[in-house]
Amino acid sequence: MVYDLADFLPVEDLHLRYESGLSGGYIETYVEYADENESGVAVQHRVISNSAQSPEVRVTRCENGRLFVSYRKANVGYTYRFLDHASNAEDVLLMEPVAVGTSWEVEGGRRTITAVDCIIDLSIGSYRAVEVTTEYGTGRTTLQYYAPAIGLVAEYTLENGSYAEKYEATLLASDQGFSQLIRFYYPQPLTDTVRYEARTVNVKPNASMGSRFVNQFRRVPAGKGLLALDDLSIKSIRLDGKGYVHVDFSPSLTKIVSSVGRATESLILIALANTFCDYYQTDRLYITVAGEQYESPYRFFMEGDYLSPDDSRVKPLD
Repeated sequence: MVYDLADFLPVEDLHLRYESGLSGGYIETYVEYADENESGVAVQHRVISNSAQSPEVRVTRCENGRLFVSYRKANVGYTYRFLDHASNAEDVLLMEPVAVGTSWEVEGGRRTITAVDCIIDLSIGSYRAVEVTTEYGTGRTTLQYYAPAIGLVAEYTLENGSYAEKYEATLLASDQGFSQLIRFYYPQPLTDTVRYEARTVNVKPNASMGSRFVNQFRRVPAGKGLLALDDLSIKSIRLDGKGYVHVDFSPSLTKIVSSVGRATESLILIALANTFCDYYQTDRLYITVAGEQYESPYRFFMEGDYLSPDDSRVKPLD
């Protein structure tokens, strides 16, 4: 059978779980973002495991006859599009032609396609796969098996001829997205405090995180005295080179603030700063309104002004 490299990098909403039969470790991958254009295919995965680097972002590309990992970032607890970031890695997983004998160098060793259309039997089913063998100068060997429309389904590591690790796919699911537990903060004007609540949010591939934040800011429990930001909308969210988060709101933000007064404005800004800084693992939130500096009847931001998390008036929601 003749394969196209893109067959092994699906852009669909796939969730894979791998488990080790030796160490008890696990790895889970979810598709966060995917892009197809004339230059090739790119997929950003969220990788969750028992590794100290978890959760990790990994970008894999299929371009110019190669399937390769181009970007990695460890300990990323938030969802953000890294597809357009400059490459910081190059680990070639597969190369054309997809045929026995195709070989290329990798860091510390050499990788070769050693079988095509071999059958691998797993607990979730039997798959026709391409076998890729990597031999390292240290005596370590890895065997990786890639199935069309799925990608990696199994990986075995041998040290001096004996199995040192075995990872096999034990779960394959689709069209489910993944869940994140996010802490949201809400103004409570009658007590002059900000209350927080952790909520589970489902994230689908190519999701707009702005819309997910807005939906939660608009939904508050009844009878708690919390201020729902009903008309809030977000135009864009971005992280700068230092990891600071920038959120551009629609003019509805200033309309909300103008209608509630100075004291409640302060609570709203604390709620926004704490929510976004917590989620994006940073200590600065830069806010703009339709691309312009934030300005309300009570406060004006100069170029470079920002908000930081403030816990002085924050309490959990009872």
